[in-house]
Amino acid sequence: MRRFILAIAALLLLIPSFAGAAAASSANQYGYAPLNVSLDGPTLVANASTTLYYLNLSGGPSGYESYNYSYVATVHASNATGSGISPSSGKSATGVFPINITALSSSGVMTVVVNATYVAGSITVNKSQSFLITVVYPIRVVIPIINNGDAGATNIPVSMYVDGKFIKTYDVNVPAHSETNVTFDWIAYTYSPGTHYITLVIDSNGTLLFLNGAHQTTVSLYIPSDTYTLLDNIMISGIILASVAFLLIYMRRPKPRA
Repeated sequence: MRRFILAIAALLLLIPSFAGAAAASSANQYGYAPLNVSLDGPTLVANASTTLYYLNLSGGPSGYESYNYSYVATVHASNATGSGISPSSGKSATGVFPINITALSSSGVMTVVVNATYVAGSITVNKSQSFLITVVYPIRVVIPIINNGDAGATNIPVSMYVDGKFIKTYDVNVPAHSETNVTFDWIAYTYSPGTHYITLVIDSNGTLLFLNGAHQTTVSLYIPSDTYTLLDNIMISGIILASVAFLLIYMRRPKPRA
C-alpha cells in the first residue's frame, strides 16, 4: 500500500513537467526559430575575379503568413582594394539571393560579413555571419580556339585538367569562321615545383578546334624548385610555345604602386 501511494505521488509530481513541455512545444511553433545563413560558392578564387555565389537565408519565426528575408553584405580585408559585392543588399520572401563577389586586387584572405534579418509580423530576428574566401594569383592560360563552321558557337564547354585532375569547365563563344583567344585560370593554395601538364578539352564534336586541329591540346609548365609558391610569393612568368598550339601562361600580378 505504501509503495502504491508513493507511485501515485511521483506521478502527480511529473504532471506539471509534461504540461510545461507541451506548452513549450506550442510556444516554439510561434517563437524564434534559428535564422540560418549560408554562402554557396568557392572558398578559393583568383585575384580581381568576379564569382557568382548564392546566399541562403532560412529559419526564423514561424506561424506567420506574411514574412520576408533581407541582408546587407560587406567585404573586409587588410587591403580590400578592388573587392565588392553586388548587390550588397536585398529582400526576398524565398531567402535565396544570387550575388556576385569581386575578389581583392592582391592575394590574401577576405571576410564576407552578412547581416541577415527575418521579419514576421511584429517579430524581427537578426543574425550576423562571416565567411572566409582565400584570394590567390592564378596561373593563367590563354589559348586560341578556331571555329570553322558557318554559325557562331555559343556556350560551348571546354574543360581544364592539370596533371590529369579536373579543374573546371568554362563556356566559350567563338564567332563563325573566326579565331578567339580564350582565357583559363588555374588556382591552387600552393603550386608545387616541377613539371605540370595542362590539358584543355573541347567537350563537343562541333566545329571548334585548337590550332593543332583537334578537340584536345596539352602543354607542359615547369615551376622551378627554388620558387617559393605560397600565396604572395609566386614568381612564375613566361611564354610557352607548343609545337602545334600557342599558349600564353603567366601569373597575374597586381600593378606596381605609384
